[in-house]
Amino acid sequence: RLKTDKAIISDLPEKVELSEWVGLSKEQKSLYAKTVEDTLDAIARAPRGQRHGQVLGLLTKLKQICNHPALALKEEQAGDDEGKASDDALELYDFVIEQWKVLRNQCEAASIKAVDEDRRACEEAVAEAETALEGGRIEAALGALGEADAAMERLRRRI
Repeated sequence: RLKTDKAIISDLPEKVELSEWVGLSKEQKSLYAKTVEDTLDAIARAPRGQRHGQVLGLLTKLKQICNHPALALKEEQAGDDEGKASDDALELYDFVIEQWKVLRNQCEAASIKAVDEDRRACEEAVAEAETALEGGRIEAALGALGEADAAMERLRRRI
């Protein structure tokens, strides 16, 4: 059943959207500009049939940078303090968990059940990130959080 199904639309509350404008941090601005510059050069040099996919990849990476720069960084930069990296990963994990709680409720309201592929992928990625953080595997945790973020974005597009 779809949200447009007349049999269930009366049961759903009105959609509430709040727009909040938040500026990017200095780190996000820098990473955003560097990513755009590097990727646009690569897109310009790419064969014509590959450009579309690279543009979509760029958009995903830019969205991740806007959410939290660690989502876009698959590896911690050399010289980072291990404790700071761990703290940053925990902060990012908390952020993703809060976002997932809200989105999970929205999924239920939109009749996207727990057996849905994207929903399962998000649950698994969040659990994997938690396990990795508990084991001190920061890079694995960041990778799993990136997967969770991608799954949540796919779910948001369907709601």
